[in-house]
Amino acid sequence: MHSAYNCTAVDIYPTHVISHTLTGLHGHVIKLPMIFPFKPGQVAGLTLNDTIPVRIYSIAGSDFKNWIEFLFDVKSQGVLTPKLAELKAGDKIFMTKPFGTFAADEKPAYWIATGTGVAPFKIMADAGLHVNKHLIHGVGKSKNFYFRKYFEETFGENYIKCCSREISKDCFKGRVTDYIGQLPTLPAGINYYLCGSAEMVIDTRDLLISKGVSFENIIAEIYF
Repeated sequence: MHSAYNCTAVDIYPTHVISHTLTGLHGHVIKLPMIFPFKPGQVAGLTLNDTIPVRIYSIAGSDFKNWIEFLFDVKSQGVLTPKLAELKAGDKIFMTKPFGTFAADEKPAYWIATGTGVAPFKIMADAGLHVNKHLIHGVGKSKNFYFRKYFEETFGENYIKCCSREISKDCFKGRVTDYIGQLPTLPAGINYYLCGSAEMVIDTRDLLISKGVSFENIIAEIYF
């Protein structure tokens, strides 16, 4: 999730919820009609009315024809997410046109995320861009690996799960930075895509640079 935008500063368009499902322990996925074209990795703003500031979310899934999906978790003190969590099929919602430049290509790369920051990598995988990619996803507890089955089936051994608060089967014990830090080498000349909190992005970027990755090969998307 990204910073808030004033509804008066952006255009919002009415649409409706097709479905509302859960992923992991705390993840919510809402499906909306695809009313605008978009590129995998882009974001769009959501709100419920013109009195609630627009919040920006990465598009997390689509059939690239009829619908798109957004992933979020509930912030107990948040203005919007507690209300989004109550939405059901048919409910009205507003969205902005998709925008953003966080985009991948077909070249080999590492995709690194924490929490709901995995959303843009899910839609990139939907678009077939997962080939020759490694996905490193970090969460506190193993039940919060959003889209886990999908990623396991799509990436196979190139899906690395990092769990910082508990020991879990098939998961690296520690943060994504702990996992990257213990790697003897990292491939040179490829891109490293980061999506997570500002702290995660800064720490991971600095670690990658210390291990020989060029600053120009690090592409980041920060959420708040």
